[in-house]
Amino acid sequence: MITTQTQKRLAYGIIFLFICMTLPVSSNTTNNINETVYSNLLDINYNMENENQYYFVMDYIEESPTNEISRKPKVQTNLISEFSWKDYEGKDWTSSAKNQGPCGSCWAFAAVSCLESIINIAWDDPNLDVDLSEQYILSCLSNSGSCGGGNSYSAFKYIKRNETSGNDCNGIITEDCLFYQADDSVSCNEKSIDWKQNLVPITNYGYWRPNFPEDIDAIKTDLVNRGPLVTYFLATGDFAQWGGTHHSPNDYYPYEQGNSANHAVIIVGFKDDPSIENGGYWICKNSWGTSWGYDGFFNIEYGSLNIDNVEITWVEYEPNPNVDFSHDPKNPKSKETIIFNDISTSLKGEIESLYWDFGDGTTSTQKNPMKSYSEIGTYNVNLTVSDSFGHINSVSKNIYVGDEIPPITTHKITGTLGENDWYLSTIGIRLDASDSFSGVECTMYSIDGSDFQKYTPLFLSAKSYQGEHTLSYYSIDKSGNIEDEKTCSFKIDSYNPEATILKPLNGTLYLMNVPFIKKLDDTIIIGPLIPKFEFFDAASGIDEVHYYLNNRRIDVDDHPPYTCIINRLHLGKECSFKVRVYDNSGRSSESETIYFKQFSIGLLKDIF
Repeated sequence: MITTQTQKRLAYGIIFLFICMTLPVSSNTTNNINETVYSNLLDINYNMENENQYYFVMDYIEESPTNEISRKPKVQTNLISEFSWKDYEGKDWTSSAKNQGPCGSCWAFAAVSCLESIINIAWDDPNLDVDLSEQYILSCLSNSGSCGGGNSYSAFKYIKRNETSGNDCNGIITEDCLFYQADDSVSCNEKSIDWKQNLVPITNYGYWRPNFPEDIDAIKTDLVNRGPLVTYFLATGDFAQWGGTHHSPNDYYPYEQGNSANHAVIIVGFKDDPSIENGGYWICKNSWGTSWGYDGFFNIEYGSLNIDNVEITWVEYEPNPNVDFSHDPKNPKSKETIIFNDISTSLKGEIESLYWDFGDGTTSTQKNPMKSYSEIGTYNVNLTVSDSFGHINSVSKNIYVGDEIPPITTHKITGTLGENDWYLSTIGIRLDASDSFSGVECTMYSIDGSDFQKYTPLFLSAKSYQGEHTLSYYSIDKSGNIEDEKTCSFKIDSYNPEATILKPLNGTLYLMNVPFIKKLDDTIIIGPLIPKFEFFDAASGIDEVHYYLNNRRIDVDDHPPYTCIINRLHLGKECSFKVRVYDNSGRSSESETIYFKQFSIGLLKDIF
């Protein structure tokens, strides 16, 4: 005979099995993941292979400012039919072709190559061949371009710019001061200590935009009157292979249409030839080494590969001495002896005479004179030198006598401020320095112990500077007084925290906190359940976790391990559960919502 208690146990057991067996099983029993594979088909350095040689061109050409364009040259009448700076008056006024290597720096090589020839012409010496540093442009004038690409006009702009972006001087240094490494990450600090004494300044530069074929004669005119010019064109794989097999100065690359540009070279000459479809060819110098073309040079038909239809860039140079001097001490006191040191140089010849004007009515013709000032003040010292060719140049500098107080620098940080001094976005850092005597020479800064660098308006990307950081800074005045280093800290958190519910999971039946059956359409909880979570914050860290049942907050937890309990709430009815997590910056995010039904374990106890 079956007792009443046994009947209850059987009944509850049947109910339990019925719940388990009749819950619909999800039709999505497998996870179908559709993967899309993306291939980056555009490398920073597009290369062309020929006989195990790789020839690099640019990924981009920086557009020259339209408002800085110069006028097209007026076409010269009675143009000759053939001209080349490789054979002008029986002499070669060009420098040797170089190899840019695995770097898209042809724009820098073209600028340097152009200037080297212009210097030969200016000094009337085809054999001078000053070897200038392309690495200096990559490392110290980085606003003009990189190994990905750049612009020869920008290279000349920053060579001449006597500001921070132009390395605070007009000029480019020689190769022995900073050797080429085909790497735009090389620090400008790697240049030699005496680099300033090896600066070669320029006097002017510019560019204009030709149209093919009507401006062929304008390019010829500019070439004859100015010297070699920088141009751009579309270097193709076929062109690279052609140069690998054509080494005669009589060969030319035939016409091939091109509607864009990726490579910079210089035009050094031209030759009209009526037997050629477009009437002749340009004589050009490349930067793919001397084994390509004929000693690194090549000829190309007018109009081919867009060679004369993009930009023409020019540069001017005056053959004057490079005048400079130093003095010691840098911040002299009144009546203190100052030693002035002439450090002037000339690319050719010797410095023959010097004339010092000390700004107080006294002068000297000595090379390294000594001088003292009786009163505190600012004195403008001028040095004029002449070389053995009769070229004259001068420079002036202020000498500050009696300046012993360093400048004072303050900082200001701007950005969207959250909680606990955390910034929530990109920030701007402003450093303001003042000096009541000689004025501020420069302000230096460092972030997190990195090398100090000259300050310019500073904006720090929130994504690049997540977390806590230290800013160090100081200023130097024009007398050489150095301020004591100062520091401040800043914190950036631009990402919301993340909250993931690991338990309960959708489509799972839980019995006494243990997953029992998965891949169901509904989530069922029998008995109490202790949820599990995964929280992550990239910067400021987790502050609080808020728990919500049916969109009503039921608890707050501010210490790990973050947890709560779900038990005997709305039995048998559908409920929702989610969490919202807050980080220490005030950012927050919400987890996905889990929908479930909960049953009491009392319905099933003592069944077995």
